[in-house]
Amino acid sequence: MIRRPPGSTQRSSAAASDVYKRQIQDRNYVKLEQGRIHPTDLGIKVNELLIRHFTTIMDVEFTAAMEGQLDRIEEGKLNRIDTLKQFYSCLLYKSPSQRDS
Repeated sequence: MIRRPPGSTQRSSAAASDVYKRQIQDRNYVKLEQGRIHPTDLGIKVNELLIRHFTTIMDVEFTAAMEGQLDRIEEGKLNRIDTLKQFYSCLLYKSPSQRDS
């Protein structure tokens, strides 16, 4: 978890967002042009692979729900181990026949 520096008013998720933006630029997934982020060819290919193989976690509703769960963990209202177990179950490989069940 990214912790905010002492005296910072920026939420942890906002700080993480800044780190993420630097990482995707450093890895050549995006380029910054005239103050806007644009995907590179590599970024487009990686995104397509992620969507194809990690459909659940790439879903906007899933990530919004996960953000809410992370907030509740930070507030001490949700168990982090149970939440992580549930999240990691989404990453387990399932064969095409298992995906329908």
